[in-house]
Amino acid sequence: MNLMEAQFPKVLVVSAAPINRVDATGITMSNLFAGWPIDRIAQIYDSPIAPDPVYCAKSWRFSSNDIGSVRLAKSAAKRIRALRNPQGNSSGEEKNQPRNSSNDLGLLAVVGDVVPFKAPPALCEWAADFEPDIIYTLLGGSRICELVLQLSKNLDKPIVPHFMDDWPSTIYESHRFRKIFRSVMSRRLEGVLRRAPIGLAIGSGMAEVMSARYAKKFAYFMNCVECVREGAIIKANASNTVRFGYVGGLHLNRWRSLLALAETIQLLALSGTPISLEICAPVKDIELYGSKFSAFSSILHLTSVSPDQVIDALISYDVLVHAESFLSEDSRYTKLSVSTKIPQYMASARPILAIGPDGLSSIQYVEQSRAGLIVTEEGANTALAEAVHRLAQSKDLRDKLGQAGYSTALEHHDASSERLRFASVLSCAASHVIA
Repeated sequence: MNLMEAQFPKVLVVSAAPINRVDATGITMSNLFAGWPIDRIAQIYDSPIAPDPVYCAKSWRFSSNDIGSVRLAKSAAKRIRALRNPQGNSSGEEKNQPRNSSNDLGLLAVVGDVVPFKAPPALCEWAADFEPDIIYTLLGGSRICELVLQLSKNLDKPIVPHFMDDWPSTIYESHRFRKIFRSVMSRRLEGVLRRAPIGLAIGSGMAEVMSARYAKKFAYFMNCVECVREGAIIKANASNTVRFGYVGGLHLNRWRSLLALAETIQLLALSGTPISLEICAPVKDIELYGSKFSAFSSILHLTSVSPDQVIDALISYDVLVHAESFLSEDSRYTKLSVSTKIPQYMASARPILAIGPDGLSSIQYVEQSRAGLIVTEEGANTALAEAVHRLAQSKDLRDKLGQAGYSTALEHHDASSERLRFASVLSCAASHVIA
């Protein structure tokens, strides 16, 4: 094995989300794999958006439509819908209704996730031609578990699963056949873990839980970031108005916590506090939820920014907001995850206002790192008003919290060191001989 092979093993990435700069999962992967020779990364994905060729030279889309029995089921379901609704009528209201459940999978989608299948020979041949040293996967469902397991056996290569959230505990929970579906998923996941020399998690808390649950060693890798050096951190806001900014999605009912924040900021603004709120969210999220914020237009601005504009947006604010849902169906899903935006916020040297249930890892991480103030009560309440007021009134407090976050980012999330550590873990795992 030469130096290149030792430092950068050939990695077959298998995940529904592609490696790109479009969403949180893609950004986390692209940050971890940045600098990796692109001819040593190939990806199997399932998304209308292909992996970014900047990070990945070869890719193959594999979806439920590539499974014959699922195609037949979808065709039958389409015919049934046509018979029930021959005019094809559906109200615009129904089409645009947002789905808030974190696991709102239809029955057909679930069946497509658990139905037995054999990986297409063409895909297996494509993977064999790439000759990977290891399979890195985010899993996320039963079908990907089965695909990864088949590929690992065909290629005789080890697997490194990376858990971004606790999907095994929450998947299928809204379905009455969940016990059957989960038994299939659990069996496939156990097969994956038997071929994994190590597991990865998105945070230390999740790593501890997963290690105890699966009796396997887990390391953790969050999103890594290019830390803006202290001399380059500029204060773009020259006005007296203290600008609170949120950058991220409004899904998983995060909009509810932001709505309470908008109400709180408006009340403080009416009482004379110079304060405003800007929410940077994907266009589709603003289309779905934007009208809910219409009553707060005097202090609120809704906008969208491209991935390459995020850093500039972050350092333009005085306070950065992280919001999570207080609904149990969502918090169970996000409990062990550390949001992609937390390291980004910290690296910008801005204080964080974190709103969400006390048991969530993202909220706890902000508190433990002393990078911000946390509010763990739901709604526009006294605790939220006090936290916002303190941050708005004290520049010294903002600077102190921002510096603590920046120090945490340098120590734990700096891309230069985290990428070396990530490559080392995958390289060691690639040398593992499967029993």
